[in-house]
Amino acid sequence: MNPFARLLVLAGRGEPYRILFPLGGAISVIGVMLWPLFVAGWLPFYPGPAHARIMVEGFVFSFVAGFLASALPHMLEVKGICLWQTLLMAGMILSATLMHLAGLSVWGDALFALAVPVLLAMVLRRWPERKDLPPPGFALAAVGLVAGWIGALLLILSAWAGLPPFALGLAKLLLHHGFILFPVLGVGAYLLPRMVGVPNRHLIAPKSSAVSPAWIRRACFMLGCGLLLVVSFALEAAGYVRYGYIVRAVVAMGCLLHEVPLHRARRFRGSIPRALTLSIIFILTGLGVIAVFPLRQMTYLHVVFISGYGLLILNISARVMLGHSGCEPLIYARSAAPRWITGLILLAMATRVSADLLPKMQLTHYAYAAITWVVVIVLWLIVYGPLLMESPAQQEST
Repeated sequence: MNPFARLLVLAGRGEPYRILFPLGGAISVIGVMLWPLFVAGWLPFYPGPAHARIMVEGFVFSFVAGFLASALPHMLEVKGICLWQTLLMAGMILSATLMHLAGLSVWGDALFALAVPVLLAMVLRRWPERKDLPPPGFALAAVGLVAGWIGALLLILSAWAGLPPFALGLAKLLLHHGFILFPVLGVGAYLLPRMVGVPNRHLIAPKSSAVSPAWIRRACFMLGCGLLLVVSFALEAAGYVRYGYIVRAVVAMGCLLHEVPLHRARRFRGSIPRALTLSIIFILTGLGVIAVFPLRQMTYLHVVFISGYGLLILNISARVMLGHSGCEPLIYARSAAPRWITGLILLAMATRVSADLLPKMQLTHYAYAAITWVVVIVLWLIVYGPLLMESPAQQEST
């Protein structure tokens, strides 16, 4: 069987990440390459809005959809989504990206707003047949999907009928920030403890399809953190940027350190766990720095987005691909590839942040940061891409 056919077969067995992860990587290349094209004079429009939408509704959504659509059916112990559903989701995400690339942002937002409920319907359609529950933190991940969906709908409404400044600002924050931060906190609370050697508070025993008091308490804590984050978005949309980021930084730090007490970690085995820990540090640091320097918000947001979310997404996806291909021991190994990927991501972040501090070189630094990110994605695909066509059984037989 040729590699592409093997990829489709494996994806059709309830592992849509095998298609959606590389799609997300490719879309991120499209999103960042707008800047070098603009600097070279080959792009007739300023790429800022299209870049932001492509990275959120294309790059981030591909990985969120790939992870949730692969993990949730397994956690619920129900049949996973099939190949045509995976291809449908991939087609919707790619189409939204192309709409933004063509300057049709309303249609891109509309496709994204349609894809979110389609994804939820796909992964939850067998909910009544479940034999177990997802980790309680996944409730916050679901809130993130809803936040992004509401944000996109409000932006569509604004394009057609207009919105007050507060509503428009809140819509952008729900889409560009809530859609990412909520899943990071919710999923991170489940994935990170095992990787850094601390107790996992989101493994609720015994296994049961019924909601237990312990599950409810943990989910309510996560949802409470999500509510406070919405308050931070409302403060920022109302013009209180510093106070919004103070609340956001305190809540994110409190939530993560409560659920994943990194200060109590006894080990950080392997390059991937170290990179994930570093990504959390950069997310919290970036939020804190913006609270101190709110006038430099757009500059320091790239500390959060590139060395925070970007580093975290690529390493969690690497962990998923290694685990599903029978290479789980490599997750905790010291490896040159994750270190190179981490180093290049930090270089891309530093280049992008320094761009705003060096006005005469601003646009060229945007281009350099974009090209560095492209190198990261190419390296990531070279190292981990072959795992997309391997199953645990194939690994064990070799």
